[in-house]
Amino acid sequence: MEELKLIVETVAGLPTLTIYVLCGYLIYKLAVVGSIYGVIRFGIEKFVEWRTMPPQVPAPIQYKMGGFVINEDVALGLSAQLQRLTSTNYIHASDIVKLRKALDLIELDKK
Repeated sequence: MEELKLIVETVAGLPTLTIYVLCGYLIYKLAVVGSIYGVIRFGIEKFVEWRTMPPQVPAPIQYKMGGFVINEDVALGLSAQLQRLTSTNYIHASDIVKLRKALDLIELDKK
């Protein structure tokens, strides 16, 4: 208690400018400590978020083909089968006829 009285007497005898400087220094120190606390808290929060969140699986890429929505695997498979159907990168009307005949044969086998 005696030390507190001594500090109050010491501060009371100081000029006003010195008290303003000391208050400014105290505010500066509190801001530094508060920002360090905030950074540590932010780091802990992000670490906990990283450890507790389940891994996110990216959504499959979807393509639109003639009103149908297909994913990337199906698009690659369809492209490979179309390459088998044609001899070049160009799809000709005769290739469509071949495809129609193949589908008709599959429908006949189902019946």
